[in-house]
Amino acid sequence: MNHIPEHIQIALLHYIEQTATPEEVRLVEEWNASFDDERMYDEATEEDIKTSCIRVHDKLMHKVMQEKRRRVIRLWSCAAAAACILFVLLAGGYWYSHNNRDNRMMQQDINPGGNRALLEMANGVHLDLDKLATGNVTTRNGLVIQKKENGQIDYIVSKRTGTAVVNPEYHTLSTPRGGEFSVTLSDGTRVHMNAASRLRFPSVFTGANRKVELLYGEAYFEVAAQAHSPFWVQVNNQDSLPVNIQVLGTSFNVNAYASQQITTTLVSGKIKVNTRLLKPGEQAKSTGSNTKVMEGDSEAAIAWKNGRFEFNGSMEEIMEQVALWYNVEVIYKTKIPYHFVASVSRHEPVSRLLHILEETGKVHFSIASNQVIVLP
Repeated sequence: MNHIPEHIQIALLHYIEQTATPEEVRLVEEWNASFDDERMYDEATEEDIKTSCIRVHDKLMHKVMQEKRRRVIRLWSCAAAAACILFVLLAGGYWYSHNNRDNRMMQQDINPGGNRALLEMANGVHLDLDKLATGNVTTRNGLVIQKKENGQIDYIVSKRTGTAVVNPEYHTLSTPRGGEFSVTLSDGTRVHMNAASRLRFPSVFTGANRKVELLYGEAYFEVAAQAHSPFWVQVNNQDSLPVNIQVLGTSFNVNAYASQQITTTLVSGKIKVNTRLLKPGEQAKSTGSNTKVMEGDSEAAIAWKNGRFEFNGSMEEIMEQVALWYNVEVIYKTKIPYHFVASVSRHEPVSRLLHILEETGKVHFSIASNQVIVLP
């Protein structure tokens, strides 16, 4: 707005007075479109607008005093008013549009995931665990399966039966997109499963080894120590050979979603991934028998278990996690070539999470039905 051509000044004056010809309306609209409105107004505050109006008026009046022509005085004064009015109207329009988009996102909001899982037993019986009443007990072949107040289930070997269960059954626990679940196995090992994950395990451990299979997804293990009975986790990968993790008493996280390498992060204790030994804080990335060990961020790796997202990556990497937890489809209208770092609660509705990412000014979103749309 440092220099407004005289023909634009006249068009602005007529535009404000509502006497503009179609040609003058076109000129005003083209002049307005020549500014990067969103960038300019996204950074503006109400005080900025007032200051800008004063600055424009002062510059114009200074030019007026130099030229000392009555017609120009009136013309430039009106042009200053027109410029300020347009600035305020455009800024207000942008803010209204921005707030309106936030309101629309909130109206179509999507709640976070929660405790949801399906237990498939050896006899084909399926239990919808999130609908199972607290305290509900299922007994089978001397095994007690109980749902606790915190929503998790415990496998308990009855004292009467003890280890007499010679032929253990294999059960499969599955979480859907938008679900997570915790289970305590019969040896006391606790497994917390992230969304879209599947774990196969024996109802009771017998023999020299304890072995479970993470068929896909992500799980955090807190293994009960039994010096004479190592704990094994076989992690399946659709594109290569399984990865075998040998465990003594320890805590670790395994991420085995289909689109990624199998990533094992050791929090405490000691584990061996294939043939590679890990120390606490280290991370192994595996593809079949090929395993690389590096320093890891254990807090970030298990943030999901503690109810948080710890984002440190591309928009695609972030939205993979969002899609799984909120059970949404992500549609990209453009590629976002930026790296994002953010810490967000997993208990927030999706609009809150998207708003935090939008505050970077590098990405915008809209929500339509069960879709999150990524916009420039």
